[in-house]
Amino acid sequence: MPLIRYQINDFGTPLAGSCSCGRELDRMDAAIGRLHDCFYGPDGTRHSGNVLGIHLTVGEDDVAVGQTQFIQKSLTHFLVRVTDTPEPTRETFNYLERRMKEIIGSGITVDFEVVARIPEEPSGKTRFVICEIPPPGRD
Repeated sequence: MPLIRYQINDFGTPLAGSCSCGRELDRMDAAIGRLHDCFYGPDGTRHSGNVLGIHLTVGEDDVAVGQTQFIQKSLTHFLVRVTDTPEPTRETFNYLERRMKEIIGSGITVDFEVVARIPEEPSGKTRFVICEIPPPGRD
């Protein structure tokens, strides 16, 4: 399906070759993320929110991690919302903070908020990563 004049803020991987239907338009593999679902490291490097999803949604050593939402407040400050089911423990918070620092950088601070549920967007979807800062280097 051609995406003409749509700014949907998805990004994916270009595909080589033409479509089996015969169209000669550029093709794109399945979207791998949304532009607004990115976050930035302390050095300004942009990362896909998928990085956090891949590495943090399953705890290690029997650490229970419920539904989470990562909110970037500044280049070095993150707020992590964690649902109260399963009830998060000190080990849960330590695990998340340690892994985030390994992935993003040790120069970050992480605050936690325990919630009954992660708020939904007007679309009804729940965003996993919310970046509240403008892209570094752009004014």
